[in-house]
Amino acid sequence: MIIEFAIPGRPQHQVRHRDRGQGGKYDPCRGAKRQFALLARRWAPPVPLAGPLQVDLEFYFARPKSHYRTGRYAGQLKPGAPVWHTSKPDEDNLRKFVLDALAGLFWADDARVCDGRTQKRYDERPRTVVR
Repeated sequence: MIIEFAIPGRPQHQVRHRDRGQGGKYDPCRGAKRQFALLARRWAPPVPLAGPLQVDLEFYFARPKSHYRTGRYAGQLKPGAPVWHTSKPDEDNLRKFVLDALAGLFWADDARVCDGRTQKRYDERPRTVVR
């Protein structure tokens, strides 16, 4: 079974959990993860997937103004504009956010995910693609 969907908007990344004192931890991304899961819910299987899972993720970031030409050619990409997004956030933090957000909905635990590819690119439409 292959499930594929895209969530529009700037890709979210996992932020370190904060210490609440006395060993308690606070997840500053909790609300964003809940929102991501709500948007993804319509593609969720009726029962969380079991067994080893492969999850491929593509993160598309909006291009900065410096990638575009100016003047008469405004709106056109410069010839050397990069395809790959090589700055922060790190791909492992982006991946962790999605795997955590979809836990309980698409799989019981993100530990079931044992394979997958992650890509960070630029595009006109920022989004996160899950496959």
